[in-house]
Amino acid sequence: MATVNLEVHAPPFFIKNLPPYTGMLHTSRNANLTCRIECVPRCEISWLKDGVAIEKNDTRYFVKDKYMDASPATGDFESMLSVLHFNMSNWPNNKFDIEGDNANYTCISTGNAVGPGIKSATYFSIEYAPDNTTVSEEVVYVPEETIPGRVICKSRANPEPTYEWRFNDKTVIRGNALIINTPMTRNDSGRYTCVAYNKHGRSSAETVIDVQYKPRCEIERVEIDDQDTLICTAYGNPEEADFSWSIKAENESVESLGSGDSKTFKDKSYYVLKEDYEIARTYRCVANNSVGVGTFCEIEVAATPFFIIWWKEQLAWWQRWDKPALIILVASILVLLLAVIIICCIIICICRRRRRQDKLQEKSSSMADPLTEPGEYENLPFHGLQTAPNKPLNTQIFDDEFIYADLESQHYGPINYKKASTVYAQVSKNKDGALVEAKK
Repeated sequence: MATVNLEVHAPPFFIKNLPPYTGMLHTSRNANLTCRIECVPRCEISWLKDGVAIEKNDTRYFVKDKYMDASPATGDFESMLSVLHFNMSNWPNNKFDIEGDNANYTCISTGNAVGPGIKSATYFSIEYAPDNTTVSEEVVYVPEETIPGRVICKSRANPEPTYEWRFNDKTVIRGNALIINTPMTRNDSGRYTCVAYNKHGRSSAETVIDVQYKPRCEIERVEIDDQDTLICTAYGNPEEADFSWSIKAENESVESLGSGDSKTFKDKSYYVLKEDYEIARTYRCVANNSVGVGTFCEIEVAATPFFIIWWKEQLAWWQRWDKPALIILVASILVLLLAVIIICCIIICICRRRRRQDKLQEKSSSMADPLTEPGEYENLPFHGLQTAPNKPLNTQIFDDEFIYADLESQHYGPINYKKASTVYAQVSKNKDGALVEAKK
């Protein structure tokens, strides 16, 4: 029986080739490319970057090759499996550069006895989320009831981002161009947000559409620094406005009063009513901004009663004085009041002193008058006893004994005690002499 040894050869053929496009996130930590080629006899596989062979000493890469046996189940002959690994620890910043690391990588095999070598290439693209999103106009000024120009949104991303415009949390436009085809109202003012997104993330930018309109105005009447003042306030966009005041007379004619005083406010004007009028008057204010002139507003100032005008004229004389003169006047009045108070105090003291002296004189003059009132003794406990003498007793009778005097009921002091004592002293010096009553 004869034996036949059959050896089958196969030219190089890709069991797994590279895809045309390979996207890789720039922050990825694991990246590799794989190709598998069947070839009998065995062939060798190498890798190219942008047509240049990757050297074995390039530490950014390492290659793992593996010989694969034939697989009758799948009908594959013997093959070579080659995997190109990216060693990210040896790449700058341990990640891909989104601009510089995009490249074409090629898996290429040698030929064998039955066929030439083959190759497969892929574009290795570094991908990233949208970044550096910008708009062509950050602020768009548009007059009310007009259509704004378009605004373009751009973003850097890989793969290319999808765009949409949002206003008040609602999508109003899909695409990178904000195009509004209807006239704008003041309610359309606000922030419009462009959102750029892809599978790796999203980014946004804003543009402000400022719808501008003519101002309307309101007038209020207040008192500022004791002055009757009219305040005209403008409500428009832009806020800065110019003002014009006027007064409407009874015959409907209008007299200009100028622009008033802004007092550093860009949306207000102040007009001081210079006098009180005996007839009612209507004041008008008109505000205008860069968009145009608004409609006028007005206020009617009622006539002031005659007696109030007269009273204010009487009270206003001091307002014509300057401050130093007023200070001198007030100081003089205060000094005069102080002098009057001092003089009054002196007069009061003198009067009190004279009153006390008059009372003392009245008391001394009343000593010669009876010191008791009729019936006074009848109410005393010793009523009915012997009446005390009205004169000093004879000193010759009592000699050295104590001389008593009648007691005065009101003052409770001896009457003629001093006179009696003097007489007694003279008698004591001359005992042999006769007691001479001193009646002088």
